[in-house]
Amino acid sequence: MSLSVVSKKRELTREEFETQQQVREARGARLFENGNVCMTEGSFFVQSENHADTIYEVQGGKCECPDFQRRQVACKHVFAVEFYFLANGVNQ
Repeated sequence: MSLSVVSKKRELTREEFETQQQVREARGARLFENGNVCMTEGSFFVQSENHADTIYEVQGGKCECPDFQRRQVACKHVFAVEFYFLANGVNQ
């Protein structure tokens, strides 16, 4: 007899969501500080923190990384671009 496990994802509390976003923001700051953000022809490219050969495009507050695609909220790559804007005096 085999058991099957059913996993139900619960919604995050507001506090859990905010904590996760703070972590993403801190990781985005680290990506920016490490020089992982590049702008080319109006698009931003952010090198993956975990895979040096992976680069994600960030444009219009959206990112092509799996985290953003799954959650549809700012990921660490979007935050890295926001830090780029702040550091370079660019208005979004």
